[in-house]
This record gives sequence, structure tokens and C-alpha cells, in this order.
Amino acid sequence: MKKALYLLSILLIALLAVSFTTTDWLEALLGKLEQYASKNPQEKVYIQLDKPYYSIGDDVWFKAYMVKADDNQPSPLSNTIFVSLLDESDSVRKTVVVPVENGTADGSFTLTDSLINSGHYKLIAYSSLMQNFDSDFYFTKDLLIADARTSTSLFLKDQIDFEGSKMTANIDIYNPLTDKKLAGTAVDYKIIQNNKSLTDGKAVTNQDGKLIVTHNMASNFAESGPVFLELDIPQNDRSVSKRIISVYNKKAKPDVQFFPESGKLVAGVRSKVGFKALGPDGFGIDLKGFIINQSNKKLFDFKSSHAGMGAFALQPTAGDVYTAVITDAAGAVNKYTLPKVENTGYVLSVNGISDDSLTVAVQAGKGTPSNDELAIVALQNSIVMFSGRLKKGVNSSAVKISNAKFNTGIVQFTLLSSSSIPLAERLSYIHHDDQINLTISSDKQIYNKREKVDLTVSATDDDKSPVQGNFSISVTDENKVGIDEDAETTILSNLLLTSDLHGYIEAPNYYFNTDNKDRYVHLDNLLLTQGWRRFKWTDAVSGKQSPSPYDAKGGISVSGQVLSLTNKPLPNSKVSIYATTENGVVTLDTVADASGRFIFKNIQIQNTAKFLVKAEKANGNVNAKIVFDVPPKRNYTSTPIINDFSTKGLLVYLQSTEKRFNLMPDGLPGHTIMLNEVKVKDKKVDRYTIPESAKLGTGNANIVLKSEEVEKYQNLWEIFYNKPGVEVRDRSVYSVGRVVSLTRPNRSPMLVRLNGMAVDQSVILDLQPSVVEGVEIFLPGPATAIYGNEGYWGVIEITTKKGGVKNYSRSTNINSIVVDGNVPDKEFYSPVYETKSIKSNNPDLRSTIYWNPGVNSDAEGKAKVSFYTADEPGTYRVTIEGLDAEGRLAHKVYRYNVK
Repeated sequence: MKKALYLLSILLIALLAVSFTTTDWLEALLGKLEQYASKNPQEKVYIQLDKPYYSIGDDVWFKAYMVKADDNQPSPLSNTIFVSLLDESDSVRKTVVVPVENGTADGSFTLTDSLINSGHYKLIAYSSLMQNFDSDFYFTKDLLIADARTSTSLFLKDQIDFEGSKMTANIDIYNPLTDKKLAGTAVDYKIIQNNKSLTDGKAVTNQDGKLIVTHNMASNFAESGPVFLELDIPQNDRSVSKRIISVYNKKAKPDVQFFPESGKLVAGVRSKVGFKALGPDGFGIDLKGFIINQSNKKLFDFKSSHAGMGAFALQPTAGDVYTAVITDAAGAVNKYTLPKVENTGYVLSVNGISDDSLTVAVQAGKGTPSNDELAIVALQNSIVMFSGRLKKGVNSSAVKISNAKFNTGIVQFTLLSSSSIPLAERLSYIHHDDQINLTISSDKQIYNKREKVDLTVSATDDDKSPVQGNFSISVTDENKVGIDEDAETTILSNLLLTSDLHGYIEAPNYYFNTDNKDRYVHLDNLLLTQGWRRFKWTDAVSGKQSPSPYDAKGGISVSGQVLSLTNKPLPNSKVSIYATTENGVVTLDTVADASGRFIFKNIQIQNTAKFLVKAEKANGNVNAKIVFDVPPKRNYTSTPIINDFSTKGLLVYLQSTEKRFNLMPDGLPGHTIMLNEVKVKDKKVDRYTIPESAKLGTGNANIVLKSEEVEKYQNLWEIFYNKPGVEVRDRSVYSVGRVVSLTRPNRSPMLVRLNGMAVDQSVILDLQPSVVEGVEIFLPGPATAIYGNEGYWGVIEITTKKGGVKNYSRSTNINSIVVDGNVPDKEFYSPVYETKSIKSNNPDLRSTIYWNPGVNSDAEGKAKVSFYTADEPGTYRVTIEGLDAEGRLAHKVYRYNVK
């Protein structure tokens, strides 16, 4: 309704000299843009979680919304969403796959200690189609995961100091649930930059649980990228907790950058200059300062207004040099040179002059040639929303544009030459009050413990008409799960803002929180300083179509190429795959194309399964080999790491979760039970010996896992996670702590031997834990010297049971691959206390009180849900998010109390 009314009243006013008759070059450009958008459809994925942080042992509940990038309507393109949990090294620790129906999907996964340490993680999500584009487009959310189990919980508090180039890290390691210091413990450490080890070693905590690590850093180390201190901390249950600490010099000069509006400072043209100041920890810092010219004349003062960002106006003079003299919060004074003043060029500015329109102005520098035709084009997610041509020979032009031309969200305004070359760009945000209005009401405001709550949700549009939408609801105990609303990732902040900007954005929901009165001004400052990423003019003008190796309807797939033993493609080879899965036996076959390539699409399995893949030449010859497609290494947005977990409200959450875990009769959730040493009177049980082991020499392994321990894992890969001295990266097992020599500059995977025979590490994928008698892990040292050069990086001895695999040899035409299947359906447990007479001896200490990912409003815009309160009083927080078929979004928070 609102857009229809606006369309009747759109007025494009030429304030100076703007003409809107298009020329052939502009028509051609608009045609290319339309063709580009048609050939390169894009999707976005947003994930709502039941809460913002977790403990090992928790279930993570999520709802996925998949929309078209241009209008946020549910996308009909992809049929699958992939959700992965990445650690600090961007290694995938867990992937779940969910099928999409009507643009939505939901699922859950458990944070087990066999795969997860306490630490900083990224939750990423993407659709089948999104794999064809840069990973910057993936949904990404920082996730803190701690440990609420009494025996293994660890917190770190660090104090990192620099004396010249010498770095000293003083790290207190303690159990936050018992306040016990981790004294007298040997900890392996490694200092890493750009995924390369600068140094490693071992240090022992003192009686106060303090670990001290020193290293002489390069004087300019921060210029080469973030530095991290990685610790392998032994636990009471013989597991290892890997923790990452960000290393930076708190006294280092802040990183301050200046961004002239539309890209350049042009002599004689007054324009905005945005700035952004980051502290050494990567977060925005407050600052104040003033601008001087090359004569050291002070021109004006300025200061940041939010998250280290701000803006000021400057009319530069040709040939002058401008410097910012800045004082940070600590009182340190530093100087920064502003970008060079250009004698010629254009400044493109955008100003909102009212709630219903904005002004786009173009001003040229004095010496700028004026014999070219120029045009302004406004895009939203590759779709042209406005275009107009500027007359030749006019140095200053402006146009008033109705906001009704645009959807809510970011608009990219670009000034182009007649050669379709971008001359200036400016981002702006359009605010329409056109999202879904949600009203939440409960049958009462204050409840008793274990009392039924009836919630009614009403959804309307801006004309108060009912809206039929799809929503997800999370209810949490706010006393246990504290939430910083500004720092939240919401469906609004993600789909309307962060999904279209490059780089880390601090506190994204700040710009959508109505309590923040200056949020629109601060949002404009953000757009002045943050990079655009979803659209590249060079791609559109050239008619480039993004390569599309991933089919939107491909779902779960296995693909690769059949090659000869001399690595030549084998066309028309017969390829078959086989696996025993939870869904039964899966057998499929196909024929490779002329390049030997094959693909199996839409494989229907649940959970993880290992597929055996077999290939034969067209003539039946088996002299072939299979090479699987490996997903390209993705680079994800770097986010600052918070070293002290206690500052993020996690301590209260862990203390309350500890109580819930301790009440569980079957042991701690997500815990791999470690067996105690067996003691038999008069008989010595050697827990360091594997029967019939083919190890070389008489030395004992550093880590020994017998069959009863191995069989607890779903696959052999899992046993190497969280083990001291080893790490898993890119499906290979490496030792840590080995000093790199001049003759061996690059680390190699550990040597794997199966029943005494050296084999490829892929054997770890092939063997089932049930056939393994034991695994011995020899870390680099005297015990591996007998293995020669092959054992320099450590040795893994795998011994199979009698009757198991005795002589392993891989057929060249057979390969195997582990495939992540669809996550099984799992229903959130919500207890029902029907009457007061029903009693339970088990306290109800839930932190997530209710989770429902499938709430639909009816034709009247209504939806109703019911659930019960828990046993602890406090404020309960209801969060509802969702969308409708027209792409309108919804986010609403409601609270009620329990006494």
C-alpha cells in the first residue's frame, strides 16, 4: 500500500542541471546490468539461534532463513543449507546439512567434547548456490563456547606486556567453577601469525596457576597480521584443552583511517570525510583531535561518536597536505596524514533531506574535464533502482529522489563515465517503516514456577493489515543468559546490513535498536568507512558470469574426476558409489563425461556416512584412480578475539549450567568417558602395550588408546582431536611442538603405519573403530628416531584386531570419502506440568525455556504457543524472528516474570 501511494507521488527534481533522457551508452549499460543480475542470482542465509553462547554438552538449536538477495523474499532456488562450526584456525569442526522447504530450514547439533574445546568459534551457513560466490557472502556469527563441567572448566586471564620487542605473556589459568588454580602443569604453546608458527615450546604453571611465555617479536609485527598464542592445556580427564589468546601491544599506535566521501579529496570541493579508529585489540576506540594543514595551522576539532567512527567536513586546497593530530582515551598523541588532495575529480554526496526523499549531488573539481557525458546509477543488490544522465559542461548537479524508489536497506550510488567507468561511489541506507509489526501478549505478566504460559503473537503490516508469516521463537531465562542487544546478530541487522558489507562490524544491532537515538547518523558514518562487497562493476560491464560448479538443486553431492595412473582424464568411465547408512544401503552409479568428471547429486542420507567410490574404464579396465573435488579454501572475515571469557556474561551462564549438568543421572552431556587405570592384585596391567603391536623399538608411545576407548568414537578421526601434542588440520594429523629445522622448513603430517606397514593417512577414514585393537601415538623425539626420516614428524601405529585388516593395500580404482548428511529431526524437549499434583524430584534448571522454529501466523495474522516456566525465578526473554512471502522481516523481544 505504502509503495503504491509513493509511486503516485514520485518527483525527480533537477535542482541545477540534470537531464533524464538516456543515451545509447547508458541504455547499453543498463541492459548489461539487467543481464548480469539475471545470470548471477544470489541468495542470503540468516540463522537464528536459541541463545548467544553455549557450553560443551549443550544442544545448539537453529532456524535458517534463505532469501533472494535482491528483495529478501524466500528463495525457491537452492534446496539445501549447510551449517558449519569453525574454530579459530577456520578448520571445520562440525557440519550439519538441512533440507530447505519454502525458504526455511531448522535443526540442531550437540557440542561434544570429542570435537569441541572451549574457545572462539564461527558459525557459518550457506546455501548450495552460495558456494559459487565469495565466502564474504556467507552468514557468519561469532560464537563463544565454554565448559560448564566442574572437572574440566577453564578460564584464562592474560596480561601481555612489551618491553621494546620483547613480549611477556602472564596468563592465569583457573577453574571458574571451583576457583582452583591450575598449578604445576606443563603446557605446550605456539605463537602463530598468518597460520605459521613463529616459535613453540613448553612452559609450566607456577603454584598460583600462572603461565609465563616470552618471545622477541619483530618491531613491526602487527603490520604483518594478527598474532595468536595457542595453548594446549592438559585436563584432569586426560584430554587437552586448546585455547587461543590474541597477542597485541596495548600501547601500540591506534589504527586510524580516513575515508573521503565517494573516494577522493578533490581540491576546492567541500565534502565529508569519514574516519574509523581501531585499538590494538581490533575494536573501535574513542578519540578526539584536530586537523592541521602543511603550515601547521589548526583548522578545526573533531571527535568520534560511536565505535571509533565519526565524520567531519573539509574543503581542501590544491597542493595542501592535511594531518590529523589525535589523542586517544589513554592520552597518547599521534599524527596521521589524510589522503592526498586531487586536483581533478568528482565528489558524489548523498544527504537525506526528509523522511521521504534524499538528495544526490555531484560536484567536479575546477580542472576536471567537462566534455564527457556522466550518469548516476543506483543499485540495490545488483538491481537498478534509479538512473539518470548529467548534462555536459556542468560542474555541479543535484537531484532529489523519493525514497519510494528503493527498498529498505543499502543503496549503492555510482557516478559513471560514458565508458562505464566508476568515477565516484557512495553508500546510503534507506529507512522504510515497512517491516512486519509484531505484538506479543501473554495471558499474565507474572507467573509461578512450572506454570503454563500462553503467548499470542499478532503480525500486521504498516497499514495494520494482518500478515501471514513464518516465525521462530526462543525463550530464555535472562538471569542465566544475559544478552547485549546492541551486539546481537538479528534478522534485521544481518539481511539488511552486514550481509552486504565487507569486514567485521562491531555491535551490528546497535543500528536497529530504537533505544539508540543517534543510530541513523552513526549508520551513515559506518557506510562512509565500511567497504561494499556484493557487486563489482567490472564483472557487470564485461558481461562476466560467475562460474557455477555448484548446482542450486544439487543438495548433498559427491563429485570428482577419473584419471589414469599417469593423471590423464578417462572419459566415459563407469563410476559407482556404495555406503551403509542410517537410511540403509545406498548404491548409485553414473558415467563420467568426456573429461572424466562425475557427480552424484541429491544423495539422501542422515548424519555422516563413508562412501566407497569405484571407477572402471569404459572397456572395464580397472587401472584408474579417483580424485574427489575438494572445496576451495575459504577466507572468512577476521574478527577480534576476546581473551577474557568472564567479561562476556559467560560465568553466570556456566555456573547455572553446571548445576543442571550435575543433576544428570547418566553423566555429563557431550562427554567422552575416560577409563580409569585397571588395577589387579598381583598382576601388572601394562596400559602402554597394545597386543601384537608392530611398533619399532622398545620405547613407549606418548598416547595409547586401546580398543575399548577407540570404539567410543564414530570414526578414527575423532580420536586425534584434543589429544596433547597433536592437531587435525585439513583431514591430516600433525604433531605440534617439533622444532622446524633448516632441512625441513615445512611441517608434514605424521607417519601412519597399519600393522607395521606405512600407509597413507586416508586409512584413518577407511577403518572402522570396531576393527582396531589399539592406536599408539609417538610424538617426535627419541622413540621416533628408529623410524628414520619418515618418522621425523611423529608416528601413529594402528593395530587391528585378529580377523581384522591384516595387510592393507588400497586398490587404485577405489577411493573413499566421508559425506555429511541431513541432520536428523530432533524435537526440543519442553516439559509439561499439567496439574499442580504432578511432582518431580528433578529440579527444572533450563536456560532455554522454549524453542519453536515453525510458528505460522494465520489469515488474521495470529499465532499462539504454550509452554511451562522452569524452577528458578527471574525475567524470561521471548525473541521472535521471521518473514513473510513478500520479504518483510520481523524481530521482536518481549519479557515476562517468574516469581
